[in-house]
Amino acid sequence: MNQRPDHEHPSHRRPGPRAAAGYTLIEMIAVIGLIAVLSGIGVGLLRTVRNQLETAAVAVREVVRSGVQRARFQRAPARLVLHRGTLGEEPSRLELWGLQLAGEWNFDLGDDGSPDGVFGQRGRLEGGTIEAKGRHGHALVCDGRAGNGLVVELGDSADFDLRRGLVAHCDLWLDVLERATAVLVEKTLSIGVDERGIPEAELSLEGQGAEVGARVTLRAVRPLPTGEWHRIEVEAFEGSFVLRVDGVEVDRQQRDPGRVFWNRQGRMILSDGGLPVTGRIDSVRVYGYEPVRSFELPVDVEVLEAPDVLELRADGRPDPRFHPVPPAYVLGYQGTEQAIRLDASGMPR
Repeated sequence: MNQRPDHEHPSHRRPGPRAAAGYTLIEMIAVIGLIAVLSGIGVGLLRTVRNQLETAAVAVREVVRSGVQRARFQRAPARLVLHRGTLGEEPSRLELWGLQLAGEWNFDLGDDGSPDGVFGQRGRLEGGTIEAKGRHGHALVCDGRAGNGLVVELGDSADFDLRRGLVAHCDLWLDVLERATAVLVEKTLSIGVDERGIPEAELSLEGQGAEVGARVTLRAVRPLPTGEWHRIEVEAFEGSFVLRVDGVEVDRQQRDPGRVFWNRQGRMILSDGGLPVTGRIDSVRVYGYEPVRSFELPVDVEVLEAPDVLELRADGRPDPRFHPVPPAYVLGYQGTEQAIRLDASGMPR
């Protein structure tokens, strides 16, 4: 049998010109260019992810920080309310709700001798007098024999609206223990004491149309001592109703739905003529809860973890009754997450 010579065996053939030269310079440049393009796309996508998350995270931190600082400055609770959207369709929104002063009465006299409010709300004295017997200066002194102590027409105050929530308080000095209404916002709110001198408050909730719906009654358990100043405060927000006496919570109720009824044409009466205060009233303030800051997250950023309502106390700390451990806001975008955690002081990390 004839065999090929060794030099003709296929395994001993010399490589052709292309095999010897490998890839051409043009081919290598093309491959490098393709790798660069793909890398650029990847880096661009990563940068987009980081930018979207970082933008959202920076804004969330700033809104939370604003809430903590506002609560500390006002020495009043603040809330961050999260409105969850639909990923890719409707963006989520984080709102800071704070107290806006609607009316304040310290019973300082105007130039014409009338008791002006801080926003020029003029009061009409009926059965009360302004005397230098207040907790912080002057006070409204009532004897109940000549009708209402002082009347304020609320319809003159266009911004006075309590439907979104409210805080109202007054300082009260009782000479005797008997049923009395110190602050009355007609069809909306009353603050006073019962026949034993126990502090109580009543709020009306919205019904159908303009009709007043259910009422919420809050009551303390101990009477106020006579001959001393005490502060009675009522708070209503998002179906939560609280009564405080001298800064201590004495009653709380939840009601759903629990939106406060508002009668824009009503009056505010201090020392109701039907149940007058035998004593003195000072430092009457009414606040309304309003959204003061809002941030809309990018539509493709998802809220993976967060409280629907972050309750901040007057010192800016998360309220432990609602948040046993400091809460967190965890945001996600295309499989990447970023967490904003709050420390014990309420500040975001």
